[in-house]
Amino acid sequence: VSYGAYVHVATRVAEQLSSRHHKQTSVIDLRYLSPLDFATLYESVKRTGRLLLVSEDCRTGSILESIASTVGEELFRYLDAPIKVLGSRNTPVPYAPSLEDDYLISEEQIIDAAMQLLSF
Repeated sequence: VSYGAYVHVATRVAEQLSSRHHKQTSVIDLRYLSPLDFATLYESVKRTGRLLLVSEDCRTGSILESIASTVGEELFRYLDAPIKVLGSRNTPVPYAPSLEDDYLISEEQIIDAAMQLLSF
């Protein structure tokens, strides 16, 4: 699950998971954050038993943490693995392009998190 610029990153990761690792995944683009499309999220969690949320936003205090909390409360019995939330470092946003790569989560970090969830 993602929104904004990281939908494109999540889509590339899903394609890599399919081609390199032979894992079937799907990407949910939230498109808008208010109101949230919990029906689509709930259907996906009930079908897969897993949830990975990714964003370029800082993880701490993000909308993705709120989504994870709500899904955890409402659909705990459907989860086969812990909900995973990935976001940027909990630091001020760097303005130097050389620091952005270290600040933002990478495709490899998302692949690693997805593989951990899929191995549960």
